[in-house]
Amino acid sequence: MSEIREVFEKRMAGIFDLSSYVDAQGDIRYFDSNTQSAWDGWRWAMVVFQPIEAERYGELNERRTH
Repeated sequence: MSEIREVFEKRMAGIFDLSSYVDAQGDIRYFDSNTQSAWDGWRWAMVVFQPIEAERYGELNERRTH
């Protein structure tokens, strides 16, 4: 699990259902659509507002390929 996902899950614990699975592309997805939306938004915000941090965690390149 990436550091950025760990931070996200610590902050969202008790707010969202963090049950997850691995999809056909090998990405971790959340069963709850609200949780998945929050995660997608979190990653988008990192890429837009903190691109250096996002690149350090490997999120920037991942977002470019999806």
